[in-house]
Amino acid sequence: METTQEKAWIAKIVGACYFILLGFVYTIMQIVWNQFSFSDLGVLLWVSLPLMINKRWLYLTFGALNLVIWFYVALSLFAKSPGEPMILLASGITMGSVVAAFLMIYSALNISAKKFNLI
Repeated sequence: METTQEKAWIAKIVGACYFILLGFVYTIMQIVWNQFSFSDLGVLLWVSLPLMINKRWLYLTFGALNLVIWFYVALSLFAKSPGEPMILLASGITMGSVVAAFLMIYSALNISAKKFNLI
């Protein structure tokens, strides 16, 4: 049986890897569309920061920032007409990003609660 600490570690890795995968797909699509620039590598660096630095405050900040951004994207998606052909794919990516952001926040809060013996 997994402990709470192991579940938080798994949530941290899954949440961070989702955003890395999303940034990698973005970079590949920029290469395919011949619009690649070196700032796209900055996107990959930005989304991989939580795993590279591995600090609780970074997971909490990154998760909260992504949560705000993706909730705004979700609101703008629902404001558009439902006749858009890619609305289902965009909604799936948005909801997946919201879940990954919640996983990162959960892992940061859970680790801090364990540190102070709150769990």
